[in-house]
Amino acid sequence: MLKGIVNKKSNILSVILIVFVTVLVYANCLINTFIWDDYAVIVENNFVKSRENIPALFNENYLSDYIKKGDWYFVDSSSGSGETSYRPVATLTYFLDYALWKLDPFGYHLTNLLLHVINALLIYSFIYLITKKKRIALLSSLLFALHPVNSEAVNVISFREDLLVLAFFLSSLILYIKLNKLFGLKKRVFYLLSLFSFFLALFSKEMAIILPFILILYDYFFVIKGGLKGISARLKYYSGYIIILLFYLFVRFFLIVNNNLPVTYPGESFYINILTMSRVVVTYLKWLFLPVGIYATIPDCSDLTVNYFFDFRVLFSIVLLVACFLIAIRIHKSSKYYSFAIFWFFITLLPVSNLFPITNYIASRFLYLPALGFCLFAGVLLNKGWVKKLRYLPLIILAIYSVLTFERNTYWENNTEFHLRIAQRYPNNSLIHLELGNCYYKTGLIDKAINEYKIALKLDSGLAWAYSNLGFAFARKEKYKEAIACFSQAIKIDPDDPKVYNSLAVTYAKIKKWQEAKKAWVKSLEIDPEFEAAKKNLLELEEFKKAGLKAR
Repeated sequence: MLKGIVNKKSNILSVILIVFVTVLVYANCLINTFIWDDYAVIVENNFVKSRENIPALFNENYLSDYIKKGDWYFVDSSSGSGETSYRPVATLTYFLDYALWKLDPFGYHLTNLLLHVINALLIYSFIYLITKKKRIALLSSLLFALHPVNSEAVNVISFREDLLVLAFFLSSLILYIKLNKLFGLKKRVFYLLSLFSFFLALFSKEMAIILPFILILYDYFFVIKGGLKGISARLKYYSGYIIILLFYLFVRFFLIVNNNLPVTYPGESFYINILTMSRVVVTYLKWLFLPVGIYATIPDCSDLTVNYFFDFRVLFSIVLLVACFLIAIRIHKSSKYYSFAIFWFFITLLPVSNLFPITNYIASRFLYLPALGFCLFAGVLLNKGWVKKLRYLPLIILAIYSVLTFERNTYWENNTEFHLRIAQRYPNNSLIHLELGNCYYKTGLIDKAINEYKIALKLDSGLAWAYSNLGFAFARKEKYKEAIACFSQAIKIDPDDPKVYNSLAVTYAKIKKWQEAKKAWVKSLEIDPEFEAAKKNLLELEEFKKAGLKAR
């Protein structure tokens, strides 16, 4: 009885420590603003701002299309949820956040932080269940909670699906593990709750499709004594998960489908993709074992793309990955925790390994689920007797993680600083300079905005959107002739954008060139007869003339 009391007290202290340390290290993220994809998903998107849109969570109106401007694709935030993949559970949390906080980013960041804390506690519970060692569970949980690689998933609100998928994924797995010690009605209830958690995980993010394989992996290492032959005896449990997975795949690929995804393999070749992804996985391992130099990535990131199998970097990556796999097989009986951790990492990484093209082929947020395998591996290693002699080593590692993560949270401080950093990382990417220019424009730094738009156009002279935004910036500086030249150039590149004709017309009107303004508004309405701004401006043209035009 005394032992039970001590164990309970130990668990409570562990939970308090995990919560306190995680909140302390991530406290500075609560003052961050919306950044990056947050604008398309929340700030500039009206979907989550009205409860009337909740039914659209369950039909194709949920999905947003991509719109093409020149050679670039952008998410159309004027329709749909701002999401191009079907993740209604994540979007539902944005509805709830908006109901509570409107557009105050503090509340959204608080939700993300709370989810991260919950995930750290779930990891503690899961690892204790499989190891029966509190020290390993505590170390693994703290390593996960404080690891700098997880900063992106926690700090960028619109990446909440990564937090949610792990929460429901682990909930389902923990409930499944507990089935082995339950009987009767309680066992059936836990099984149904596990299935429901899997259902929520799938509709949070598609990475959850890997759960049935993890269940088999767990059973093989910790339940079944007869090896692979014993797997067949567990089929009655797996069947429920398979049914839910098939239902998800039916919804995802037949009912609510986005056929407008402009994604291809690196180099538009599956062969080059395989070579490239071998380097990506090694990069992930580097970020986990040596968490410095972790950077935000963009869809057309070409840093790791390679074209030849005999490239030394590819050969090194393949040898390292094969070695990891062979070691995991070799030690699966003698060191099952290490082996399980290695297999967890590689299996949970499969959905984001670009076997089927995804928008980004590399991103640190993709490690949020696979990182658990690394943390278990490290937690077991740090519990070894020879490591225990270095009694302060775990504290030193956790302290370094804490400092790096606390500093990395400032990386996501605001949209301008973020794009400034990412422009330094990708100096030759025209779109990043365009986005940085937009950030400067929105904050009133017009001269800096003009400079960034010019850099973008120097890198890509066919970027119509950059010409259009440069025109707005010149207009703000009352340099109307320069603005007209920019809008005219944007029209040459993309003659079918009614908004640019409207902007050109407004600028003509500001210098009282009424005929040119009328002609541009008429052209705008020829392209889009329902364009309200152009209709209103054209109707009020005579009043604009009399008033000297304060155009919209």
